[in-house]
Amino acid sequence: MPIAAIVAIAVVIIVLAAWLIITYRSFVTLRNLVQEGRRRIDLELNARYGLISNLVEIAAPYMRDSEPLEAIIEARSAATEPVTGMTQRGKREDDLSQAISRAHVFAEQNAELSADQSFSSIRNELVSISKRIDQASRFYNANARDLNAKRESFPSNLVASAFHFGHAEYFQAEPTRIALASDLHAAASSVPSEGAPE
Repeated sequence: MPIAAIVAIAVVIIVLAAWLIITYRSFVTLRNLVQEGRRRIDLELNARYGLISNLVEIAAPYMRDSEPLEAIIEARSAATEPVTGMTQRGKREDDLSQAISRAHVFAEQNAELSADQSFSSIRNELVSISKRIDQASRFYNANARDLNAKRESFPSNLVASAFHFGHAEYFQAEPTRIALASDLHAAASSVPSEGAPE
């Protein structure tokens, strides 16, 4: 075999090997970023669960046997159950956010609870955490999108299939931010107080 042909084959093999290594490493990097994003979300959600427990404890004397309080307890219990998929987890967080929003509307109609400094402090902390959850979810979803796009594109999909780089589910819990921030106050203000003119 001519030397030129041998050199050409060697160059092709080297190029393919280099591409394979680079592509594999890029998949590993994206997978690590997705996992880091999931850890960030977990961290903020766990902090949120702790605050919700405190909120329930403070609100219980004012909201005993009320539907909004029971809804929070049930939604928090469901949200903390182990799940494997981020899509399902996002849905449970949406349900929890909606339950908290209804409880806040109830609080706006209860002068004593609304005036409770501990309750107000926790409510503000929940709004702050909701913003951090939103930031963490954006980080996670951006990297999940990049990973999914790469594994679905040719020829990098060949590497993804060979090394089992799986699809990353998106974490879509947008109401987490909405229900605890601007829409919360809009919802509360839209409910007429007792004795207010129609």
